[in-house]
Amino acid sequence: MTCQARVGGAVEEVLWDAKSGAPLPEFDGFVVFLPQEVSKVSRFQVHHAPSVEATEECGFTSFLALFDSNGDLLVASIDDFLAPPVIDGLVSKATGKFEKGASSFPAVSPWAWAHIHPDARDPSNLRKGNGFPGLRVDLDPSVTHMVARCLTPVMAVVDPTFSFQGLKDTQTL
Repeated sequence: MTCQARVGGAVEEVLWDAKSGAPLPEFDGFVVFLPQEVSKVSRFQVHHAPSVEATEECGFTSFLALFDSNGDLLVASIDDFLAPPVIDGLVSKATGKFEKGASSFPAVSPWAWAHIHPDARDPSNLRKGNGFPGLRVDLDPSVTHMVARCLTPVMAVVDPTFSFQGLKDTQTL
């Protein structure tokens, strides 16, 4: 079953609809544990902003989305989110194997140990606090802008009222 419609600047192709009576097929990228809760699965063909950055950075032109019985998004799956040269540059920067011209996304700080920190207001509550066990590295803010550019056409479909303007960078969970 396929039908196409334009949604949020993207072309929607319905791959499966519960009304068809056919069983929910398997799709790469996710496993559905409660298929009775899924109303439709669609592939959206997106068009990135007409900028050189988005064309060179974003590695995808479509994504899959599952919707629940209310029509709300359950999950979106994006293969090849970033273009391979961008990934190579980020990995090189993160691992310290930077070659001249390999990336325009420099690491702001070296790898540092990150720890899980208890909540200062209630240190006895193990379920509260923040942190990440292991090592972390902070990247240049341009990485945040790149991710936002790549996510913009997806968010136009998923939540047309969403805006990346005014978001704060945080490291807390």
